[in-house]
Amino acid sequence: MNQSFHEEEMDKENYFNAAIGISLTGEKPEKIVLQVDHSQANYIKSQPIHHSQKIVKETKEHISIELDLVINYELVATILSLGDKVKVLKPATLAHRIKTVAEGIVAKYEK
Repeated sequence: MNQSFHEEEMDKENYFNAAIGISLTGEKPEKIVLQVDHSQANYIKSQPIHHSQKIVKETKEHISIELDLVINYELVATILSLGDKVKVLKPATLAHRIKTVAEGIVAKYEK
């Protein structure tokens, strides 16, 4: 059996530039806005989620950050790792995805 491998041309410098981790969905990056409780603000400032992170609002209660990212498994896992200290403000599709996962977690503990 004769098989050959053909490497696709890709921009290796920027391939993962708009993603956390290695899971790419084929989707384009989206503007993501997260509201993070003040108790986690210094952590998020000192350890940005991604290099595209910008602080767009800061109050005594929380900070809001904006990211330009592909929505993938690693992003969802990162948001979930902040537990109840974070809320997805935009996009609504990501907020719904996080809510669905959180409801699934709660359901496992109610059984």
